[in-house]
Order: sequence, then C-alpha cells, then structure tokens
Amino acid sequence: MANPWGPPGHAHIELYESALKRVNEEDIWDLLSLHPLQLEDLSYGRRDPVQDDRYMSRSTRAEGFTSRGRLLELVLPPDRRVDHERCIVFHARYL
Repeated sequence: MANPWGPPGHAHIELYESALKRVNEEDIWDLLSLHPLQLEDLSYGRRDPVQDDRYMSRSTRAEGFTSRGRLLELVLPPDRRVDHERCIVFHARYL
C-alpha cells in the first residue's frame, strides 16, 4: 500500500510486529490512509532531541484519529536497506 503523506511519497509500507503488539492492524491502516490535513500532528523526518531518544532519528511521526475514534501515534522511517522505496511502521500506540 502506498503511503499518501510519509516519506518517500509513494513508498510501500511494511508493518513490523513491534507495531502490532498493542494496536489493531486495521487502525494502523486507517491512520496511514488519512490526508495530512486530517491528522492531528505530522512531523516529517527531522531531528528532535526528545523523540530521537525514543525513536530512530529522521523518522516521520504522525498522530490522528482512526475510524473508531481512537487517537493513534505511528512512527515510520524509510527503509534504506532495500533498493525500492519502502517505509517501516515499527512503532504504534494509542494516545
């Protein structure tokens, strides 16, 4: 599935098991399908002294409401281990 707002623009998305530990997979896809203007917060891959301690630096972080009304945070970096464009959702949590 292409991600409409995360870097790079038309990357394939891969969900890591770590993102599915406490979050419903359907909710993750809900958030990934939202337009940027529908998100509560969107931070493209930029350095952040607080977030870089918790997540990989240069990751995109997004918060938004799922179709079930739950506020969800996703963190996804580009996967530089592959030749094609792919992002990894490695962290997800309800806020």
